[in-house]
Amino acid sequence: SRAADELIERARWRQTSPDMLKRLSRAGRDALGEEPDLAVKLLHGRCAVVEVEDVRGGEALAKHMLDTKATPDEAACRALGFTFLRTTTLVVNRAVPPRQVTVKALFLDRETAAVAAAFDAEGRTAFHRAVTAAKRYVSAARDAVQGAQYCEGIRYDRRHNAHKQDLGRDAYHTFCHRDEKWRRDATYKRDVVELLFKVCELERIFVPRLGRMRALFRDAMGLVPLSRTLEDYISAPMLVMSESFGCEVHVDKSADKFAESIAWVRGTRRHPWHFIVACAGVAFELHEAAPCFLTLQASCTAHATLRTPGHENHPSK
Repeated sequence: SRAADELIERARWRQTSPDMLKRLSRAGRDALGEEPDLAVKLLHGRCAVVEVEDVRGGEALAKHMLDTKATPDEAACRALGFTFLRTTTLVVNRAVPPRQVTVKALFLDRETAAVAAAFDAEGRTAFHRAVTAAKRYVSAARDAVQGAQYCEGIRYDRRHNAHKQDLGRDAYHTFCHRDEKWRRDATYKRDVVELLFKVCELERIFVPRLGRMRALFRDAMGLVPLSRTLEDYISAPMLVMSESFGCEVHVDKSADKFAESIAWVRGTRRHPWHFIVACAGVAFELHEAAPCFLTLQASCTAHATLRTPGHENHPSK
């Protein structure tokens, strides 16, 4: 609709703080300022817009879920009145500050040409092959209530930053491997790099400023990309793969410098599978939309992948 297209044109992601911008060179700041927040022309006419109307109520619900470390399922979210969606959608908040349209999340379904091309049959096979190999090589993260996550690349070590000081490169380390055979597994390394490339390419196409910001700040911090074989603009230092995953409602404080981008690829079984943006009361039906993609500013937007009772082996993310 015309109203939705107008909101898309006005929508902006949370702006980078002046303190953060000081880390960049003048050329970097200029480059960041030239990038649009959204690919407006690609979203016009095919992107629904969900506007958070009860901002205080939505934030209160999100805070309650955070405070109680909620691990809801589909039934719980339906009881709370969540809206369930499966098509390309922009979630915005127009109340803070007044007249400004702030993006909370952008969701792209499988009808989006770039998403379908990135995760075609060959791309889906490569993803599942990478996850299978990661189970052998990488220790699973421990913060899941269902399933597991496997991380590759560079991590921020919060234990070295107890006083909230910026320790530069000393605070960053690579994820550990439990099996050194990964070093000789050329297929695994290629699959990981290509998956990262695809996610960053979707950022570059649909949220250009956030994609450029990731590369500029990574370079300013002295972090190398996961692969130097890729153009720096679309490479990043970390990739998280998961399978049968469900988690509590949370925000990612370690993601305050970058957006969080997620691609979901469905497996062979079609179990219920949802991702929620708590403050908007929105749940995305991943099992209907996959392969699909989402970007949100995870440090200030409460979110979760819902657990699926009775189907602990639902598809991968």
